Amino acid sequence: MLAVVRQWPHELYHVPTVIAAVQRRAASARAEGEPDAPLQEVLGELYMADGQRERAVAIYLQLQRPGLFDFIHQVCVCVVRTSFRLALTAHFSMRSSREVACGSILVGV
Repeated sequence: MLAVVRQWPHELYHVPTVIAAVQRRAASARAEGEPDAPLQEVLGELYMADGQRERAVAIYLQLQRPGLFDFIHQVCVCVVRTSFRLALTAHFSMRSSREVACGSILVGV
C-alpha cells in the first residue's frame, strides 16, 4: 500500500477518504495485536499529501523514521527563506508607496 501511495498521483483519489480507511485499518490491527507500523507509515505519507504536516511529523517521530531531522531542517530553511523574501517584498513595497505619496504631495504644492 505504501508503494501505491508514493507512486500514484494524489489527484487520482480523495486523500481524506483514504486516510479515514487507513486509520480504521490501523485501529483494527492494534485491537487484534498486529503491528500497525506499516499502516502508520502510509498515514504519514497521506498526511503529507493532505498538507497535515504536523500529524505526519508526529507519526514519523513515533516510527523513528530515518531522515526525519533532515526533513525538518529543510522545512525550517524553506520557512526562513520565504519569510525573508516576504519581509523584503513588504519593505520595498512600503518604501515605494511612501515615495509615491511624497512625490504627489510635492507635485500638489
